[in-house]
Amino acid sequence: MEAAAATAVLLSRGTDEALREAGGEGLAVRGRLEAALGTDERRALRPLPLLAHFRRVANFAVRLDGAAPLRPPPARSLVGEIGDLDVALARDRSVPGGFSILLTKANKKRGYVLARIDDPGRFVLRGAFVAEDARGRGLAKVLLGVFLALARKLGARAIDSAVVDKPVLALALASAGFVPRDTRWAIRLINKPGGASIIWPDDPARELTSIYSHKLCKTQRIRIAPRGTTPDPAARLVHVKTAFFWPEDRHHISPDVDFFAARLLAFVVSAPIAPFFFFFFLDEQ
Repeated sequence: MEAAAATAVLLSRGTDEALREAGGEGLAVRGRLEAALGTDERRALRPLPLLAHFRRVANFAVRLDGAAPLRPPPARSLVGEIGDLDVALARDRSVPGGFSILLTKANKKRGYVLARIDDPGRFVLRGAFVAEDARGRGLAKVLLGVFLALARKLGARAIDSAVVDKPVLALALASAGFVPRDTRWAIRLINKPGGASIIWPDDPARELTSIYSHKLCKTQRIRIAPRGTTPDPAARLVHVKTAFFWPEDRHHISPDVDFFAARLLAFVVSAPIAPFFFFFFLDEQ
């Protein structure tokens, strides 16, 4: 009860008060404080839960004695970086617990994940998008890796997806280690670099036009192979019309994403999704 009460107090206050309560007054407006750390120190922070990460960075800031310059809060919620890509979060007020994870490079959007958090502690991937000129470079894998890393950072107790109809997204999820909940709808898929993805029904008796309209095929750059044709030997088996889940016993090798703990915490406690984040504080009290 004490942990729950402390969490309720923390989340009921404004961002500055919440950060002060957590032990790092003023860190919300600092720059990329983690950038001042060495490679080994930054690597050690990656697997830590958010509050443990934040406290470690806050203590380091005290040792710096103000060496990290104060800056205005970022225009968007820039919360991390992976390689030469920035990681940002944006709120989605149209969906309870909704937000998006954006990857940008030189202020140009490269891809994003739509997500939501269900109480208590269930992360749900609602969709994903990769910019057309960035496709075929493994960015979908990076996006899903960042989504998983964020879920772990915030102490997710379950990681799922909404029902997926898009074959390319279904393939990306399966390739990342997600498992389909329903295997009744199976198709064969092959990606053609720079062209449309071609799909065949795994069961020749099924008609894919019943789930993939001409409009959807056009927007998703999907081409349904003529009925009766043999799938390409390189085509991958993909399950659609199903949700996916991340097995609890499956280890996730997190990508080298460095989160900025102060900014991430500021986003969490000030966004409309804050009530959905109660759970990740409880285990750290």
